[in-house]
Amino acid sequence: MKTLTKIINSQRFIAKTDATLEFQAQRLLTHISQVNSYKLRDKFAIRMGWSNYILSEQRDGFHILVPDYKRIPFKHTSEDLTIALWVQWEQESLLRKLGVEGEAAFFTDQIIAAKGALEQDEIWLEKKINTEKAPYWVIGSRHCDAQETHSFFAYELLKKRPYLLQILPLPVGSIVQIEGENIASITL
Repeated sequence: MKTLTKIINSQRFIAKTDATLEFQAQRLLTHISQVNSYKLRDKFAIRMGWSNYILSEQRDGFHILVPDYKRIPFKHTSEDLTIALWVQWEQESLLRKLGVEGEAAFFTDQIIAAKGALEQDEIWLEKKINTEKAPYWVIGSRHCDAQETHSFFAYELLKKRPYLLQILPLPVGSIVQIEGENIASITL
């Protein structure tokens, strides 16, 4: 675990992450330095990428927290920014590789899956938009009955199939074919 600090408006800000994500943590600290100083207070939340980053004022400065994706992110927070920064990096990397402008994707986004689809090697995902203009992903497989579905939050893919998180910011209308743990094709 690497601890990074930055002085912003004479206040110390502290970010903790895996050393491999130091660049992303530095970007986060730079982003925070661009926020109006009057907003930088205890419990202030900044949305960047798929996560919220929450300031926690402590004796040694402002610690940056994220929802705890290993537990219940609506109730718990963590000082370890690794998961949030990793997901953001994966998503940005795919968008850069494809040369595509992404759409906002958040850890609370809804995903609808055919029953048993996530257990299949070959699946497809399609990004749609509902009547309230909110995007969501549908997951299916030719081996599953599309009539039986269940929905879940995007962060739950961390435990089920984490490599799928990279596709979440693709634009509405995108169709992704998955074979095993690899993207076989993307239709934009």
